[in-house]
Amino acid sequence: MPPIQTTIKCPSCGSPQPAIIEQVLDVARDPGVKTRLLQGRLNFFQCPNCGFQGALSTPLVYHDPVKELLLTFVPAELRLTPIEQEKMLGGLIQQVVSSLPAENRKGYLLRPQASLTHQGLMERVLEADGITHEMLEEQRAKSKLAKELIDAAAAARPALIAEQDHRIDADVLALLNAIVRSASAQEDAAFVEKAVQARDAVMQYSTAGKRAQAQKEEMEIAARDLEALGSQFNLDALVTLVASAPSLDRVTALSALGWQLMDYGFFQKLTERVERAAGSERERLGSIRDRALVEIQRIQQAVQSEMNATVGVLQSILQAPDLDHAIEEYLPELNDVFFAVLEANLESARRNKQESAIQRLEEVKAKILAALEQSLPPELRLIRDLLGLESDEQAERMLAEHAGEINDNFVAALKAAVADLEANSPGAPAERMKKLLAQAEKQAAIARFTAK
Repeated sequence: MPPIQTTIKCPSCGSPQPAIIEQVLDVARDPGVKTRLLQGRLNFFQCPNCGFQGALSTPLVYHDPVKELLLTFVPAELRLTPIEQEKMLGGLIQQVVSSLPAENRKGYLLRPQASLTHQGLMERVLEADGITHEMLEEQRAKSKLAKELIDAAAAARPALIAEQDHRIDADVLALLNAIVRSASAQEDAAFVEKAVQARDAVMQYSTAGKRAQAQKEEMEIAARDLEALGSQFNLDALVTLVASAPSLDRVTALSALGWQLMDYGFFQKLTERVERAAGSERERLGSIRDRALVEIQRIQQAVQSEMNATVGVLQSILQAPDLDHAIEEYLPELNDVFFAVLEANLESARRNKQESAIQRLEEVKAKILAALEQSLPPELRLIRDLLGLESDEQAERMLAEHAGEINDNFVAALKAAVADLEANSPGAPAERMKKLLAQAEKQAAIARFTAK
């Protein structure tokens, strides 16, 4: 159902301000509403007058026809009587029922499930996706552990890591990386430094960190090996490279980087090698083929799942009555996959000469690019521009030209960018950014000295 555009009094300063309120959350009509709910962006209000921000209290009805789920929630702070609650929810539920064809009006619509808290509503939605209360509690415990690792004194951190080694896993490492990126975007230099130190210590001292470091090294070697194929690349060369992998971890790394090349023809040739071999060699090649197949299937499923979710996000934006508001809400989710889907839709519309679709898609693209440019802090814009240059010399010259912008926030953001590149895209870009980081740290130190 379309959001309600209304005017409310700011809970803090009392000034009248425009607001958009969503009460009927129908996943079938707006797939993105589920994401907004779970990320805490639903009915989020920020007062331009006093800066107050927070979620607006309003009754909600959540509907997912695929999972036959109809949930209701009435905030306790509204102090509605049971009769008032029933009347208000009844009207919202009727909107859901009326929007469905008669053949889709099933029995679950007569048995809405009430949630006593907003958290309870979200947990019920997640439970329908197979995410249990126990899993959520485990995730909260990992978040708490990540915070403890960041807050710990540097000298005490190795002992804490040793004590909690059995609880530190890939999820905790991912949380620490996410915290570093988030803090960098918020320009919190002091916190970024603590978070980076905690993440580096976990990588150095924990079993999971050492394992991740070994996997990173395998990725770097795999990247070099694939790059070395260069212009000599052909399917036989790729099969030879994978078949000669010294470990299954190397096979995993090669699959992660070269999965788009590992098609039916690749596995056919690899299977022929397995069948020609004998004894332990046949067993080794069979294990390599099985690992590569599992990894390729896993990656393809993940890509397809992300593509499906991204298509839903694009459709939600295209159908939004307030395009600027929709883009603002979805901006944190818009990645390379989204732009690939957007371009594919544009190409299809052009091919079929669908002028109205072309116009809308181009409008969406232009507004998103403008919003992304506006949302980037100055230091991240500079880092982006540095990454886009073709040579180290050009990058060093640009950094020198922007010496006045080199401060602690820039250095912290650049450190986070280097760490991200090393973790996800090892190679020339990461090495260039490491050189620039050293130069930036010198310039920032000089700036601090001369400012005294």
